Amino acid sequence: MTDQIQVPAPIGDNIDAVMASVEERKGIFRRTGSSLLGITTGLDELDDLTLGLQGGDLIFLAARPSMGKTTLAMNIADAQGTEGHSILFASLEMQRKTLLLKLFAIKSGVSMRDLQIGKAEDNQYEKVQDVAEDIRRLPLYVGDDIYKLNEMCAIARKMKASEEYSLDGIIFDYLQLAEFERGGYSREGDVALASRTLKLLAKELDIPILALCQLNREVEKRDPPRPMLSDLRESGAIEQDADVVLFLNRHKPRLDRIERDGKGRLPTHVIEALAEAGMTEAQALAKCDIIVAKQRNGPTGTVPTWFDDSTQRFRNWDHFVPYPSTRINA
Repeated sequence: MTDQIQVPAPIGDNIDAVMASVEERKGIFRRTGSSLLGITTGLDELDDLTLGLQGGDLIFLAARPSMGKTTLAMNIADAQGTEGHSILFASLEMQRKTLLLKLFAIKSGVSMRDLQIGKAEDNQYEKVQDVAEDIRRLPLYVGDDIYKLNEMCAIARKMKASEEYSLDGIIFDYLQLAEFERGGYSREGDVALASRTLKLLAKELDIPILALCQLNREVEKRDPPRPMLSDLRESGAIEQDADVVLFLNRHKPRLDRIERDGKGRLPTHVIEALAEAGMTEAQALAKCDIIVAKQRNGPTGTVPTWFDDSTQRFRNWDHFVPYPSTRINA
């Protein structure tokens, strides 16, 4: 029996491969100035902080409901697919057609709501038609009927082994909905097993896996309600397995709950507080901070972005231009 046990190789056996990788990265950086080690998120500052989503890493994107987790994931998938990366998007919550509408809005800049109800103008429909062929060519594979995590793993292995698909990354939406062939665990046990399964799959296939997950209600009891690692539901396993943890933090949900005057204006003290923070009301409504709360092999920090919930677009903060949905009526 002991004859079948394989002893791990000395770490020095990997020196040549690692040195070759270092030399390759040096050449790429000198030629292009790019510091990306993984695949892009489509957001420059987030790429600078994380060096991209890297093979073998499990990245959690967490927030309370309706903060934009799935929408940010679709923005990331679009950016990665546009660069030619093959992405499996396992959607346990939204249907394919809803995700496709999001993608149409993201790429065309046309309001998703207007597309849903048929309110878009003729020139806007032309924009949608213009991006349709781009979407057809995206190597983005969306499964909205993959209910078992075991099944998703099998699909991922098949895609990775295939020259046709050559899988580069997975987006899993979302962790707390994961199911297994065999149940019987506690809810916390199920989530812990799902988290560990995704981490092992990322290592096995040497691809990044971006897993969305929910935060508990504790975050809403703080002022300001800035997420922390302890807010992760069943946080022990998630925090332990994660290579990177990202939180979304938006001002708009809080501003929407504040009573305005007859002209739709915020109270003076709120306007003054925004001014002290260096923001106009339009900026506060559009701003979405991506908080890098954990990064196993790099620094933590906060990346400001702007989000237009009408067109479903996340963009670099330094490119902020208010869309109609974020403009303030005088």
